Amino acid sequence: MSDTLGIGAGLAEMATELGTSFTWLEDDEDYACVPGPLSVGAQVEVGGVMAEITLSLGVQASLFTSARPASGQKITYRSTDYRILSVGADETNSALALYCGPLTG
Repeated sequence: MSDTLGIGAGLAEMATELGTSFTWLEDDEDYACVPGPLSVGAQVEVGGVMAEITLSLGVQASLFTSARPASGQKITYRSTDYRILSVGADETNSALALYCGPLTG
C-alpha cells in the first residue's frame, strides 16, 4: 500500500525536526523516530509473561528495506537498551509503532 494518508511522510518530517533516532541491534543501524506517549504504561503479554510498555516510538516503515523490527528484538534509544514487546502498523503500512519495555534477561 502507498502512503495515501501521508502518515509515513509526516513521521519522517517530525523525526528530522526532532533529531531523534534508535539503533536496531539486528543490523546495528540508526533509524529516525518520533517518541510518543502512545500505550506507555500499558501491560502486554509476551510469552505468557506480563510486561509494561515503557517506550513507544513511531518510525517510517520504508526505512526498513529487507526486514522489519519484530517482537523480542532489541533496540537502543538514548543510550538505554529496550526489548520490542509489540509492533503495530498504520492502515497504509507506511508507519510502524514500536512498543518497547525494559531489557531483562
